[in-house]
Amino acid sequence: AYYLLSVVKKPVIACGDKVFRRFIDEHCSVSREHFWPTWWCIQSHVQTVLRVIIHSRISVKYTEEYLKTPDGGEIRLDWEENDKSKYPSDSRPTVLFLPGLTGSSVENYILHLVNNAADLGYRSVVFNNRGTGGTTLKTPRTYCAANIEDIKFVIRHIKEKLPNAPVVGVGVSLGGMILFNYLAMERSKAELVAAMIISPVYDVLSQGCLWINPLIIGCSIATLQALFVKLLRKICICFKSMWTLMPSMC
Repeated sequence: AYYLLSVVKKPVIACGDKVFRRFIDEHCSVSREHFWPTWWCIQSHVQTVLRVIIHSRISVKYTEEYLKTPDGGEIRLDWEENDKSKYPSDSRPTVLFLPGLTGSSVENYILHLVNNAADLGYRSVVFNNRGTGGTTLKTPRTYCAANIEDIKFVIRHIKEKLPNAPVVGVGVSLGGMILFNYLAMERSKAELVAAMIISPVYDVLSQGCLWINPLIIGCSIATLQALFVKLLRKICICFKSMWTLMPSMC
């Protein structure tokens, strides 16, 4: 009874624009459906932990593309062209995915999103931030939610490469924060026809309190911390290489 009365619910839609709300109701059926979480795993923190322990992995074949940024950094784009799509290649709808903190194109949730996009006939391209996804960190600069230079650079590159293809942005967690800031700062100049932001952090300071939750630290955060350490090592190596090349700065 508790599950049916308190857990199974329709999503809450926060939308002040009545015209846009009608558009959502007409074209997004999930907004009218009930959400039925796994009955034995309804608590959000438990879901977070189990996502690390229990997951399915699907195979996605990417084509890698390395971009050199204006400041000498390196970004890798992983493309899934979806050659079986019903849409012509030059105008095929293209989804740009931005993974979460320390994430990359091989994350389980990204693989599933790319697979879902393929089922709809879309092309996918995953934006691996500097130093992630096995890329070399060429400069001491990495990435953060407040900086949109790299995402602007990537979107402009995609539009130059595929001028006739509509491009949609999908950001998860930190990727969603970067995408949101891009849309907020660029406004009408944003080169996306639509965007979806999944599980963004609205209050970064309060969200930091979750890092001291023993349950989360024991599983998912431990994995995240390990990835952080890996990224920090890359930064240290990059700094050491710069000091070696420029001894006058010592």
